[in-house]
Amino acid sequence: MNEELPDHESADKPARPYRPSNGTEGDIFEARFCRRCSREDMRPDEETGLPRKSCSILGDVYFASIDDPEYPKAWTYDADGDPVCTSFRLSASLARLQRKAERYDRLERDPATGRPVIK
Repeated sequence: MNEELPDHESADKPARPYRPSNGTEGDIFEARFCRRCSREDMRPDEETGLPRKSCSILGDVYFASIDDPEYPKAWTYDADGDPVCTSFRLSASLARLQRKAERYDRLERDPATGRPVIK
């Protein structure tokens, strides 16, 4: 499964901006995109205690109103009407884990136990 999402803006129809309607919706969106994105690394730096890498989109979303020209264009809706971040890129470590899980799922299984058969 490829988690990189296409840019949904086009010259003839600009994308409708997305803003979470409440904190729970924002937390769900951040868990789906921000916390899994290569542009964000919230692990604290040993020296400063600050996040190692912080995406400017997240801060801009909370400090600009949705009709502000500075509001990030990356938070928008896809063709199905679901909120997306068009700047999302799955972090390398999560992508590796995902590939391993997909390989594991494709292994031949013992019909009796359901465990993978190693040959």
